[in-house]
Amino acid sequence: MKTVLIIDDDLEVQQLIKTYLEREGFGFGVYCTTLSREGLEMIKEKKIDLIILDIFLPDGNGLEVCKEIRSTSKIPIALISAKGDESDKVLGLGP
Repeated sequence: MKTVLIIDDDLEVQQLIKTYLEREGFGFGVYCTTLSREGLEMIKEKKIDLIILDIFLPDGNGLEVCKEIRSTSKIPIALISAKGDESDKVLGLGP
């Protein structure tokens, strides 16, 4: 089974994504956390196939978390954000 880690402080968004991934026939196992540091620990401890990462987190910046993940892993990361500026999108695509 493929596994997804959702790192997002909005519990409603977490639950919505989790519900779709688990119930709509995708067959994913889903882990959720609201904290970046907890998410980073989960990446070390569990087999994760995809990370859905919010840019705004209560304990850090999602872009910095993305860079930290990238320094040790090639796990695909989907960034989500309420921000819509083009410059924000470019930052998320950076190295």
